[in-house]
Amino acid sequence: MWAVGLLLVVLDGRCLGAWKAGAARVEITPEQPMWMSGYASRKGPSEGKQTALWGKVLVLEDNTGKRVVTVTLDLVGIDQRTSNDLRQRIVE
Repeated sequence: MWAVGLLLVVLDGRCLGAWKAGAARVEITPEQPMWMSGYASRKGPSEGKQTALWGKVLVLEDNTGKRVVTVTLDLVGIDQRTSNDLRQRIVE
């Protein structure tokens, strides 16, 4: 199943060309077997992989230097400590 996302930005004609954007991704597939969320009927950790798991980031900056950062992870979720650490690193 594929998920499709849409980002719609409505710009005033005066700011066209003033925005900057950057994107990156990093593979986050574990190298060792892991217990996986969403597979309650499994009796053990994962066995191999079908596809890689990715962490992706999109950064948009307007003409005043204000930025918005979007981070996506091919995971069911992350714990609060990891989320807080990631947020702090983005702020820095």
